[in-house]
Amino acid sequence: MQNSVTQPLSISWTRPKIKPLLKYIWSKFQVPVLNKQLTSAEIIQRLELAVNLQIPVKLQMNQSFYSETTSEYYGQLHQTVAGDLYIYLLNKRQPLLINPALIRHLILESN
Repeated sequence: MQNSVTQPLSISWTRPKIKPLLKYIWSKFQVPVLNKQLTSAEIIQRLELAVNLQIPVKLQMNQSFYSETTSEYYGQLHQTVAGDLYIYLLNKRQPLLINPALIRHLILESN
């Protein structure tokens, strides 16, 4: 006579479905780290350095003028002849048009 250890059917069926659901719920409640809001003079100075020296930057921007929801981008800043400011995302290899008025924080990465 041999006893076999089996997992109850209810646990084996629900566990694969609950784990992704919990992961999704936790991702919605994560709070991003807000860097200190820089003054306009500091932002302009750092933007000039980043564009002229072509060094990678970490950029934190507000989503809109009326919210504190932020996005973070990492890449190189480029400015067109018309004055538009683009960040060339290094991880996705694509340019993204940015609005300088929405920039919250800018970190110059050293090589």
